[in-house]
Amino acid sequence: AEAALLRIYIHGADYRDTVLQALEDRDLQFSYSHHRALWRQLQQWQDTDAITDLAAQLRAIAAESTSPISQLQHLLVLDEKTRRDILRAPLVVRAASACIEKNLCEKRYRHFLQLWSESDGKNPDQQAYYQKLVYAEKHRIADLEKERQVSFEDLATMPWVGEFYDAID
Repeated sequence: AEAALLRIYIHGADYRDTVLQALEDRDLQFSYSHHRALWRQLQQWQDTDAITDLAAQLRAIAAESTSPISQLQHLLVLDEKTRRDILRAPLVVRAASACIEKNLCEKRYRHFLQLWSESDGKNPDQQAYYQKLVYAEKHRIADLEKERQVSFEDLATMPWVGEFYDAID
């Protein structure tokens, strides 16, 4: 999911704001160190507004360095599926951001479940509080799973192969 968001940001200039907004709205961050390093670099370039072709610039950096960015060559090359993902960027961003948030919710769910199971039976208020948190996380996970799924109606609203397909590098 993280790679999908980064790939769309790098190759789909029209969807960069969509990716930024999804990350900000859900208060998400990248969990892999090399993804975080790449994201920091991309944000620095965004602040200076000096780079227009991110993929070409990243290829040049990756070719001449051993930085964490060099581990991300797979994000810089588009195959047929990833080109189509760029064309369906709103759906992919929605699904990827929901997937990342779902992973965080699952971690919180396990943590709250552990706290609930370890809580003392002498304190029913504390047990009720943890049970409420477990229940809320479980419902949020179910909502995020629905958000991750793409329906036929969603696909019908997006181009599959179209005039923009060959324009993506």
